Amino acid sequence: MDNLQSESTKSIAGGKKSLLRGLQIAIFLSLATLMILSIALMNYLVNPYHVFSTKFNICDTYDCAFDRETVYPKLKLNRNKIFETVFCGSSSVMLNISDETLEKYFPNNSSYKLGVPVVSFNEQYDLIKNFLKANPEVKKIYISVDYDEGTAGMNENLLPEYTSNFLNKNELYFLLLSSKTSMYSVDELLTTMKEIVFPTAMFKLKKNKYFGKINVFKNYKKKVIAEENRYPRMRRTDWAQMKFSTSMFKELRKIKDLCEKQGKEVIFYTTPLHAYAIYDIYNQGVYDNFQNFKRELVKIAPFYDFTYICDISKKPVSAENPYWIDITHSDLALGDEILKKIVSQKGDYGRYVTAENIENELNFDKRELLKFARDNENSLKKFATYGHLDMYAKQTTFYLYE
Repeated sequence: MDNLQSESTKSIAGGKKSLLRGLQIAIFLSLATLMILSIALMNYLVNPYHVFSTKFNICDTYDCAFDRETVYPKLKLNRNKIFETVFCGSSSVMLNISDETLEKYFPNNSSYKLGVPVVSFNEQYDLIKNFLKANPEVKKIYISVDYDEGTAGMNENLLPEYTSNFLNKNELYFLLLSSKTSMYSVDELLTTMKEIVFPTAMFKLKKNKYFGKINVFKNYKKKVIAEENRYPRMRRTDWAQMKFSTSMFKELRKIKDLCEKQGKEVIFYTTPLHAYAIYDIYNQGVYDNFQNFKRELVKIAPFYDFTYICDISKKPVSAENPYWIDITHSDLALGDEILKKIVSQKGDYGRYVTAENIENELNFDKRELLKFARDNENSLKKFATYGHLDMYAKQTTFYLYE
């Protein structure tokens, strides 16, 4: 009898242990699931790669290294929308064309920005080919052509593989659960607290005069609120190292042939350069290459040109100049001028270059350049040197979701 009671007690105790262990496992799995869902929700709402359609007032901790990885996932997530117009190009397209500007010229959200920093002509062909695959209704394709991206050594295609029109599990994991995405999200939340929430609470209170008298808060306000993203003295020193290659233009011709074969209109335009950048190209002994770049481009098609010295490109880069971020990157105000010209043929900035008028335009440009160099001799000598962008062709790129 005692043995039976003992066995029964052991059985009950064992059952309790099993139940407790099962409960512990269930709690652990529930917490783990809740944590994973919380991370995914945070990354979805913060949207650090600008892939999902969520729109919150979150600061951007932008890192161009991931634009190639997210360009196709973003394209796939937008596959059900109808786009009649697409802009394809480099960081210029990303920086100088805003959603508001696109809405102004292309209402009803019918346009799409297909931009990748330091994009090669080879990559532009890949981008457009896959965009047309996912969006066959496109009618017009505007292609921003950079001088420096038409040089030898830039013809590699570092884009990830476009697998299908739907996100695969690796892409989804990268966008919602990867440690890199989570780090970006946390960083953006902290930056938002620092640059938006705290300054708003601190300096928009009714009694903000008190804080305004304390130097540490006064300086913080000046830095965060009044700071402008302008780099007036940044100058490129590597133009001579970028070897011009006519073979690069085969990729642009492939783009034109691809578009025309599918009945799409393709419009080329040159990416804007500040007058200082054009002077640096001349000063470093490769101005002939710069002019030959335009000669090769016009053999493919007439184009809108924004790389010449004029009133807009001559004004120094500064916080007061809304057109330029630095001498190779234009800002939203200039993007508006670009679209005004290439979409409606209005505006004073930009010109249409054809095989018939190109030599006259190039001769005019040379005269304007020499005049600009004489008139600004002293200011052109004052600049801070920097190595500019890493050369992607010399790097091995590993994609996180492949």
